[in-house]
Amino acid sequence: MGNLAIPVSIGCNIRAFKSAHFSICLVKKKDKNILITSFPLFSASFIAQGVNFLTLLLLPLFYLTEDIGVFFVFSALGLLLGSLVSWRSFNAILISDTDEVANSNLGISFLLGGVTSLILEILILAFSPFWGNWQSNVEWIYFLPVYALFTSVFISFENFLNYKKRYIQIGYGKLIKASATLLITLLLGILTPSAESLIFALITGLLAVIVFQIWISGITWHIFQISKRKFKIFFFKYRDILTFNSSLAIISELNSHLPTILLSIFYGENVVAFYGMAQRFFSTPVSVWSNSIASVFGKESVERYIKSRNISGYFVSTVKKVIMIIIPFGVIAFLLAPWIFDTFLGKEWEASGGISRIIIPLIIAQNIVMPTTILYTILNHQKRILIFYLVSFFVRIILLFILPYLLFDINYIYLLMMFSFTGVLHYILYYRELRSQIENYETQIEHK
Repeated sequence: MGNLAIPVSIGCNIRAFKSAHFSICLVKKKDKNILITSFPLFSASFIAQGVNFLTLLLLPLFYLTEDIGVFFVFSALGLLLGSLVSWRSFNAILISDTDEVANSNLGISFLLGGVTSLILEILILAFSPFWGNWQSNVEWIYFLPVYALFTSVFISFENFLNYKKRYIQIGYGKLIKASATLLITLLLGILTPSAESLIFALITGLLAVIVFQIWISGITWHIFQISKRKFKIFFFKYRDILTFNSSLAIISELNSHLPTILLSIFYGENVVAFYGMAQRFFSTPVSVWSNSIASVFGKESVERYIKSRNISGYFVSTVKKVIMIIIPFGVIAFLLAPWIFDTFLGKEWEASGGISRIIIPLIIAQNIVMPTTILYTILNHQKRILIFYLVSFFVRIILLFILPYLLFDINYIYLLMMFSFTGVLHYILYYRELRSQIENYETQIEHK
């Protein structure tokens, strides 16, 4: 199913890649319109998101609202852990300078994700006897490490295929994942509808796409034959990924997914279901273009940086193209949201329509900026953006989400309004900061 995009998609010290060997290997080519280049990925992803959309519509027909709420909490936790268990090592794959290095980085990403997920599972099992009655309410927690590992492997493969510029295969993978999830969701919804059934369908969808990715990428078990020397080189070369980018990813993912978890704790599974349905309903289609463009933008921007070329024109052009598509969608979605939920899901989901109008501006703002956020890592400003995200997290989550509930026990609608408004402000300031750093970079290359 769709999810909010992660603001940092690549991490490393790019200076290590400005080697003469890599520069020679790059072939000059004419710049292509990013919409045209990303269209193969978009076309397959669009169908996949359509399947995800259908799954959302069908959930209330087979599952209880409480089960759907538990599912959204599990999904939020899984997405949070899935991008972290490999310590963001999958980000090194896209910026590999040779196929051999890319294969090695893919194998290391798998190994790190596997080891961390295993440790997480052991910790859960070790502490489970002390949970008491609470354990019966969160039996799904035992599946979290498995889902996190599969998510990490899936992301690693996407970065590998992106490195190969096999955009259409990335789209096919999304379609397979969505279709498998839909089929299992419907089958189990008929036979044994429960929160665990939804979780099993989610994991099965990931497993299906991983099998496809293994086949389409042509990799073999030899990617795990990694010498101590390669490990040492990896940890030295990509140390920023394992430190600053991992830290930034934690804060970024908490900003995105912690509200879902907090809503469950504060107001219960029903409210989470209403919020999760609204968020998935509108972020699912709008993320198609932004994710597709992000894949192309990231690869092109890395090459421009290595060649010491200007980025500002490409950056502004990309943002304008995203706005041209996403803003009209946002306006229509805002106007039709209550009618959509009343018509297709019924009066019992009326609250989702109101929540949608609150969070749609945040979804739009995030997906306008998201495709270009890779630039902070390319320009090697992870430390600066980490401070930005820490301040944002403190204000948005601590001061304006947790404290208002604890001090005033206010209605969740007001919490979401503050969360959405501050989120839009966050991305406006983020965009301005990004423009400033691009200008600094181009000033530097002009004086070389």
